[in-house]
Amino acid sequence: MGADIVVAELDTPGAERTAGEVTALGRRALAVPTDVTRRADLTAMVERTRAAFGRLDILVNNAGIYRAAPTLEITEAHWDAGLTINAKAVFFASQAVLPTMIAQKSGVRQPGLDGGQDQQCQQPSLQGQQGRGDQHQQADPRRLPCCRSGPSGLWCL
Repeated sequence: MGADIVVAELDTPGAERTAGEVTALGRRALAVPTDVTRRADLTAMVERTRAAFGRLDILVNNAGIYRAAPTLEITEAHWDAGLTINAKAVFFASQAVLPTMIAQKSGVRQPGLDGGQDQQCQQPSLQGQQGRGDQHQQADPRRLPCCRSGPSGLWCL
């Protein structure tokens, strides 16, 4: 049991190290340098995933930042950086994988982003949701809710 993993990460050496650890456990893994704030990188991540594994079944949006500051000291650039990574990148990563998952008629994703009848749910990045961490801190993907739309309706784990 288990899954083959694509480590889409801005930190290439860290992504390669993680992919190596997954491979050592007996699963296939691929490190894909990805800046989640760039749509071209997200598209390339999906293309490389499909080329390497033939399909894409699960998306875990766990990139995120949180930069603590008193409310009156938050600048527009500070605010925009958080929204870009914690909200915009989540949406566009979901949008990048949806055509593949829809064509496969399977996949775990955030619902409501394909224009269908799924209930809307916006899941911010884990660090942003918990109000701690920065872009280098690891998130625990087991705690990230995922939703799946199937023939019997919507299931959230």
